[in-house]
Amino acid sequence: MKLIGVSGASGGSYAGIIKLAANAAHLVLEGFDLDGTLAANVIPGSYSGPVVFDMAGGQQDITLRGLDIHDFGPSAWTSTSYIGGIYLQQSAVVSDLTVEACAFRNLNPASSFHTQGAISTRNGTLQNLRIVGNRFSGIQKMDCLNLRNGSFENLLVANNFFSLDAGAAGTGALEFYGSDTLTGASKIVFNTVYAPSGIPYAFSGYAAGPLQLQNNILQAAAASTAFSTISGATVQGGYNCLYLAVPGSGYTLAATDLTVNPQLLSPPDLHLAPSTPLLGKGTPVPGLTTDIDGQTRGAPPEIGADEL
Repeated sequence: MKLIGVSGASGGSYAGIIKLAANAAHLVLEGFDLDGTLAANVIPGSYSGPVVFDMAGGQQDITLRGLDIHDFGPSAWTSTSYIGGIYLQQSAVVSDLTVEACAFRNLNPASSFHTQGAISTRNGTLQNLRIVGNRFSGIQKMDCLNLRNGSFENLLVANNFFSLDAGAAGTGALEFYGSDTLTGASKIVFNTVYAPSGIPYAFSGYAAGPLQLQNNILQAAAASTAFSTISGATVQGGYNCLYLAVPGSGYTLAATDLTVNPQLLSPPDLHLAPSTPLLGKGTPVPGLTTDIDGQTRGAPPEIGADEL
């Protein structure tokens, strides 16, 4: 279903096509097409995006599933700061937010800014934020995920395809921007990242606390791309595949890490080819029993978002 300007997309700051009110609760929004080529969907204001959360926060038990957020270029997205495909800036706790099986395609705002992401959070506390099974492609002048100055309890980033764009120099799959805090069981697991030349990192930033960083693929076009430059975290690593990439200042290669060609089908299609050497090379993660396509994970599973 194509959705057009229902929340005053052409208004000022904190505008969006979908706007979730403060303290909104127990909602599932599924299957909407948010098209930036439509004249009614121009979003000029800062602190805004196709999907925006009221800054007073308090939202809980929200699921955004199967959204297609696409083709927001400079004519549709004229602000230069504090924006996102999904933008969440809050002054209160937001709990149990799930973003799953969504597509973020061809997001290209007017200029680069380090507080922008296809999914962008800023400040406050997020409890049980789950970003699972999404596809990112054609993301320019912003990170795919930009998590800024927040406290994250039980963060989960899993089963995502990140096909980074050559026009996105300076950005990556996930950036903890500013100073973030991780508590509980925070996990970046079972993701596949493809990075063409000019991309500096897959995962970066500062996040204090425990972090499980396992079962991820980074296939890079150049050794200047770092797998992880996340500082401050106590990282549980291993079972990652780094191909034509370097570990980075925030990561130490483990004996279970691989540096072989994962044999992705044809980026931006990041599924594994049948001849992949990653069969059964991952490690199980409790609660994650399926892949990006809903296929059951093996025992042991494959590394990356796709299971054969």
